[in-house]
Amino acid sequence: MKKTLLILFLSVALIAISAGGYFYFKREIATGPESTTAIPSSALAVITIRDFPAFHQKLKRETTYWDSLLTHPVFSDIKTLMPAMEAMGNEWLEQRQILSWPAIHFSFHGRSESDPLVLVTAGLPVSWDETILIALVTTGLKGYRHTAHQTKKGTLHEWQGGGDKPTLFCMLKNHLLLVSPHSHLVEEAATTLETATGINKDEAFSELRRTALDHADANIFLSFPLLKRWTESYLDPEFASPLSFITDQNGWMEADLDLRTETIRMFGFAIPTAQGSSLLSHLSTGNRNIPRYTELLPENCIAYLAIEGDSMLTPDLPLTGEDDLEHDQLMGALAGCATIPIDTGLALISFWQTADATTAVNRISNDQSPFIYKGVFNIYPLNEDTTWHPFSGFPLGQSKWKYVAALNDYLLIAADTGALMAVFDAFETENTLHRSIRYNNFMKDVAPGEGLMFYLNLPEIGKWLRPVVNEESDTALLHTTTLSKQFDAVTLQLKPQAHRWYLDLYAKYHPYRDEERKGKEVRSSEVTTVELDDALVLEPFVIKNHYDGTREVLVQDAGNQLYLVNGKGEILWKKQIPERILGEAIQVDRYRNGKLQIMFNTRTHLYQIDRNGKDVTGYPLKLSKPATTGIAVLDYDNNRDYRILVPLDGGIIQNLDIDGKTVKGWDFKAERGNIDQPPVLYSIAGKDYIVAVTDKGKPYFLNRRGEVRITLGEEVIISPENGITLDERSKDFVSTDSTGNGLRISTSGKVTTQTLPPAGSHHRMIYTQVSGDREPEYVIQDKQRLTVYTQNAETVFEFTFNQNVAFRPLALSFSSNNTRIGLLDQKSHHVYLFNANGSQVPGFPVDGYIGFRVQDLDRDGTFELITGGGGNRLLIYRLSKDVAN
Repeated sequence: MKKTLLILFLSVALIAISAGGYFYFKREIATGPESTTAIPSSALAVITIRDFPAFHQKLKRETTYWDSLLTHPVFSDIKTLMPAMEAMGNEWLEQRQILSWPAIHFSFHGRSESDPLVLVTAGLPVSWDETILIALVTTGLKGYRHTAHQTKKGTLHEWQGGGDKPTLFCMLKNHLLLVSPHSHLVEEAATTLETATGINKDEAFSELRRTALDHADANIFLSFPLLKRWTESYLDPEFASPLSFITDQNGWMEADLDLRTETIRMFGFAIPTAQGSSLLSHLSTGNRNIPRYTELLPENCIAYLAIEGDSMLTPDLPLTGEDDLEHDQLMGALAGCATIPIDTGLALISFWQTADATTAVNRISNDQSPFIYKGVFNIYPLNEDTTWHPFSGFPLGQSKWKYVAALNDYLLIAADTGALMAVFDAFETENTLHRSIRYNNFMKDVAPGEGLMFYLNLPEIGKWLRPVVNEESDTALLHTTTLSKQFDAVTLQLKPQAHRWYLDLYAKYHPYRDEERKGKEVRSSEVTTVELDDALVLEPFVIKNHYDGTREVLVQDAGNQLYLVNGKGEILWKKQIPERILGEAIQVDRYRNGKLQIMFNTRTHLYQIDRNGKDVTGYPLKLSKPATTGIAVLDYDNNRDYRILVPLDGGIIQNLDIDGKTVKGWDFKAERGNIDQPPVLYSIAGKDYIVAVTDKGKPYFLNRRGEVRITLGEEVIISPENGITLDERSKDFVSTDSTGNGLRISTSGKVTTQTLPPAGSHHRMIYTQVSGDREPEYVIQDKQRLTVYTQNAETVFEFTFNQNVAFRPLALSFSSNNTRIGLLDQKSHHVYLFNANGSQVPGFPVDGYIGFRVQDLDRDGTFELITGGGGNRLLIYRLSKDVAN
């Protein structure tokens, strides 16, 4: 009975404790009303961030243009508020006053487009009161002086920073935190909360909030009136009016921000509440990506607008009767216009896909006196009484159409003959946007288009805006053009869906563009040039000087002459040999006295030389058969009892001791094919695994006698350009197959395939830790793309080159927690260096014609990058401290 009562008592106590804990924590995490209820209806834009610290850190870590962005006048209040909000929130978390960050809303209110006012609203736990708020905010905002002001709306708290620190005002109203650098905006928010007139009452805004994705980095809401004010602020009226088909709307658009290394994507919906133009109602929902007329546009095109629809862009033609031009002759599925640079500035040109371009030209032109360009291309004056809308004043160039021409099945109408001539030149030389590698690399990540798509070559935005902006916008323009040069391009698409539009914005940025790097002081600091007797043909080898511990550089020229060069660029000696080195130059301590010799092989001989370039006794040693790749030098027990493995023709691996004598007990020959990579030794749980791969992709895992140590459960073919490495954590062997999938081979012979995005058969892969999370990643160079994948096939970062690159990435360790990826683009003759997040190291790329090495040659804490400079030049870059850190 007592036992039963005890159990009953404990059960009741447990229920009581659970219920008490539930209601306690419910009260602690419960917040006040939805925070958008306090945002005044005057808001022109709202940004919602659900995990503010993570978002702020991601901005600083992955968006390398963030510091530049904060210099723009539009973000002056954001620059003030972000650090302050992060400091307050971190203090609240540290004091355990909140369990997680609440969603924060940044709303922007109009004073001017270049200097908006910002209000922050956030829901706080209902258990909070003024005392807790003051204590925590005061602690979080260290160095601020607090003053409380009593107002009709409640207590307005002022924190004065002094000096460069801004003044902030905040109020706790119905468990909502209201913060702004502007006191009147805080009071306006309090009034909005009392009168229930917040922005949440707007039907379009509320509907878009329901479509916003919770897992997005941020949700961005923009009002159509804001777009109108932007165009009126930045553009002259003549050029702003043609955009009225968008800006005359009322309502809102929402985009979910997806912030990644080198890319920004925003996708969402727009809900117009008043139709300002019928243009968008005509947009079709076909499936298109790159507009066809880019096959005519010059590669240096600055911007274009592509429209897909029925007949909404009908010309107002004065012709009647049999001379009337049928719409179908002019209107196909595609229409658009573009801005291109010409000698006198910028020019506008429009493109119309027609059934008969020549007939169309004859109907709308004055064909009495055509101008014949290059004896081939006819340019006609446009009839003076023919007008075209809505592009007659579109802000992509001049505002009046004057000339017309036909090319392929397109009708070309331009404001300047120079525009037509530029198109003809590009078409004749095939120097078009359609054939641009950079443009196509950008567009392959753009969603298939439908409706309206606007493309802008962002680095050239200054050329586009300057002819049309207001004089008062110069300061904002300067900041805008400076920031835009960090981007490749941007596209904005609008696609009709019932009563709303789907929108998709995509941008790709690079912190340092090629044309800017040439003039940057951060390029790479000093460079030493060493002149050789002949062209440099092999990547350099780094050799240790056993006397002082410094490193020296061994290179070979096209005449097969060897050079040893020190860190100062001084040639220490030269040595002539008859053939080119295969594989690596490897140092050994054959006499076990700390003095090192250099070993390497050519196709017919094995060499061993001392640090002065003299042959060691008994060397060079003629090989019994031609070598197929470089040697491997093994020291099984770290006792300097070396074994030299020499892959020979016929699939043989010869095993020699340090004197060049055959090691007894070793016997290996591949079943088919030759070993085309130096064998590699790995030790796992006290066992040695010698890994070799044939040119047919067959892997072998051998013991010290050349016997197969691992028998695979299934046939495995390694990709032709790659070897096998060891995952030190799982003790699995890792490689890729010819399709780019990851392969994991256990010591028991089990083979596991890791599905990765497809890659060409000749991709290059290394498996190394890049991101610092202690998990190795796949680093894959395939054609024009360098990509880093996690073991779960998630993309860490991706970089696209202008042409195919056939070079294996290098993992370069500058410290125990600082690994960077290096790569040579042999076509552009550039060496690239990437941070763990995919951004390029400042000052890179640098010139480089052959493979490279990075090493602290002089042991002074500063790294050098050694490569070829073209011809007979050896380059030794002394990297700045910032590059290495």
